[in-house]
Amino acid sequence: MNIKDEILVIHKVFESISNKVVSETDDRVSKTFKISDLPNHKDFTIDVNAHANSRNIFTELDKIKCDCLYWFDLKTVEQAKELNNLLNKYRETNIKGTESYRSVPATNKNDNSNVLYVGVRRGGYTKKWNLTNITGRINQHLGYYHNGNTQGLQLIHFAKDCDFDITINVIKIENPNSIYLNIIEKIVAQKLKPLCGRH
Repeated sequence: MNIKDEILVIHKVFESISNKVVSETDDRVSKTFKISDLPNHKDFTIDVNAHANSRNIFTELDKIKCDCLYWFDLKTVEQAKELNNLLNKYRETNIKGTESYRSVPATNKNDNSNVLYVGVRRGGYTKKWNLTNITGRINQHLGYYHNGNTQGLQLIHFAKDCDFDITINVIKIENPNSIYLNIIEKIVAQKLKPLCGRH
């Protein structure tokens, strides 16, 4: 069976989609904050969504109930590398099976990008936590989720003293069929070259 032409058409479609995701800012929700301003979680008793220092991160995310693609970036490649180096040091003392263990993204070979991490989240709303799925996922990346086995950046656990800005970029993918979400994520990650996470 020769489906070369059809695959080429599909490739062009996904290239076009990923170019839009990376370059068009009109539909992007971007929230910048200082990592050092994040509140201590105090054994996960702090509601980061409602805390004065971080509420602005979640105001718009709380309204998004569709699938999303998101990434964390920093102003410079040097800052992203510094944060990734801190994450790598954290990995050395972050021992699986211990009470303090937190699952973090895998290492990769990218080393020249201001993007730290790229991910996707299926749409939805969790009544138990009164959160949209994307808000819950960003909470996990910030390090405010009590279950350490849920993978995320866990920023509060290793980067609290970093006094530079990090930006969360969220693209709504309003698509009735989520099977393409991971394909789009992989192609976008190839373009943005995040310093951690496997794609």
